[in-house]
Amino acid sequence: MKGDKVVVLRGEYQGLRGTIDDIEGNSVRVMFPDSSAILPKALLQNFSAAARKAWQTRPYRATGRPKDPDLPPKRMVSLRLDLHVWDELGKAVELGIIRSREAAVNQWLREKLDVLWQHHENFGNEDDEGGM
Repeated sequence: MKGDKVVVLRGEYQGLRGTIDDIEGNSVRVMFPDSSAILPKALLQNFSAAARKAWQTRPYRATGRPKDPDLPPKRMVSLRLDLHVWDELGKAVELGIIRSREAAVNQWLREKLDVLWQHHENFGNEDDEGGM
């Protein structure tokens, strides 16, 4: 929509923020602070459209995505991963091998924690009849 705030996702203008000046088919004229360009819609992320959708779907939710009550609560954390590991996870997502980096890490950590707790519960219980 004319006047919407956008950011360019890829290409020569990647990272630049601007305002939609005109739309014709799949091409959009974007006004940047010092210039303008005609770009395909696919290269743009429309912040204004996302905000309009959020207001329509959840007008009383202050920020972020709507919480899905069926999903377990999450906590934002920061991990320092080797660059190669991060890149390989990205490739796996692109190939459809894993759904997302987050989902894979959560699943793998859950599996390892289950083994860890199972080992911990059984540790020292060899002589204990009817232990946990």
